[in-house]
Amino acid sequence: MQHVFRLTNGFVVPDETIVYPFLNSKDAKSEIPWDVSDLTSLAVGLIAPFTSSRIHVHPIVTLITWVIQGQLTIKMKDKDNPRPYEVEIGPEQAALIAPCTILQHINRTNMVCRVLYIVSPAYVYLPSSEASHSYDDAFVLAHDWDTLANEDWVLPELADLASLESARATAITRLNEMRS
Repeated sequence: MQHVFRLTNGFVVPDETIVYPFLNSKDAKSEIPWDVSDLTSLAVGLIAPFTSSRIHVHPIVTLITWVIQGQLTIKMKDKDNPRPYEVEIGPEQAALIAPCTILQHINRTNMVCRVLYIVSPAYVYLPSSEASHSYDDAFVLAHDWDTLANEDWVLPELADLASLESARATAITRLNEMRS
């Protein structure tokens, strides 16, 4: 297989950052052939100066955030830590974010932070504009860090992982039908 992959048009995702997918066949906005890869997906993300993503969680996929340009703070709360913690990464450094980790990307500098998102398995995104039922491998949370702590880090969105996996499989089927 000989393919050259280029950035597509960027768009604002629900966590309020900008994403430019370039290797993700399971994204409704992608023009990449459906069967390229189920194993992984790649996208470039931009986090504007002095801004942050909304707090979110990926219940099923593993995310690696690799900084291309700029500095990034990632605030996380995973099952192995009783409290949130922060990691600081700069150019050519990465952070691995396991499924079900609560996270927020934070740019505390006056420069745009440009990152590469590596996701496994391939990220699934089906916006409501494309189908009657939308699906996104990320859940944007309505609460801030203090509220989440006061609720003992219990996320109703993660209560039934089997249902989430079923919804994901249904979205993949719909995407396949849309592209056939």
